[in-house]
Amino acid sequence: MQKITILIIVSIVVGVGILSGCSEKTSSGISNIVTPPMVDVTSQNARTGMEGLDYVVYIDVSLHNRGGDGKVTAWAKITQGGSFWTKQQAIYLGAGEMRDLTFTFREISFWDTSSGSYSVWIET
Repeated sequence: MQKITILIIVSIVVGVGILSGCSEKTSSGISNIVTPPMVDVTSQNARTGMEGLDYVVYIDVSLHNRGGDGKVTAWAKITQGGSFWTKQQAIYLGAGEMRDLTFTFREISFWDTSSGSYSVWIET
């Protein structure tokens, strides 16, 4: 009975030792847990312009990553009348990194007088 108890205790100690190696240790000895990116849209703005003879709408977006390193996809959608168009940009952001993006929509019609709108969102 005593051998079984010792065997169980040794198994537990070995198991805990093996599992504790599953997380990395930094130079300070603190565990380094993987944190996913947490990206905020800090500003967004739509502006119009011309590229050659094409009327375009630019959507400027500023991003800030409050989380860890990782890949995110930024999306922009613009509507005009009963039509809409979406664009995406997949980017890699480091922890604490800020980035400015511009989406260019050439599909918009200068001659369509119906109101339009736009939206921006992030997917991780």
